[in-house]
Amino acid sequence: MAYGDTHATARDPMYRDGQVIAFEMAAAKIYKGDIVRVDTTEGYANSADDLSAGDMCVGVALDTVDNSLGSAGDKKILVDTEGVISLLKGTPAKTDAGTWALQATTNQQTVTSGAIETTGTVTVGAILGIAEDDMTATKLSATRVAVYLLTMRQAKTA
Repeated sequence: MAYGDTHATARDPMYRDGQVIAFEMAAAKIYKGDIVRVDTTEGYANSADDLSAGDMCVGVALDTVDNSLGSAGDKKILVDTEGVISLLKGTPAKTDAGTWALQATTNQQTVTSGAIETTGTVTVGAILGIAEDDMTATKLSATRVAVYLLTMRQAKTA
């Protein structure tokens, strides 16, 4: 054993890439495409429509899962935690590029642009620009922006 070693055997770090992660759900229904947050007081995933101070954006739901009749932790939801996604944003503009995508408490699939950690929102990521319409790459969308996910930002409610 070399000087400074504190263990004598190798350990498997159980690494995975972490792009898609299963989170235990609150007793709620989360729809495919919803921005998902983790309630840091209880540790369960929920739609980002009921923010509490300290809640974290963890990504976007890959499927619709209904746990509204169950107990917290009964079901899990798969969440895409990284990459570039297309999200609704009223009327996107070229000047949105480089601003923060914020999710407010009223619509789980729509973002606005603004200052990071704006009160009453959770920061979803950075807006890269106007998204392409229907993935055809031939024209720009009139209602969507491309957002680079920056998960694990705490919600600011006050």
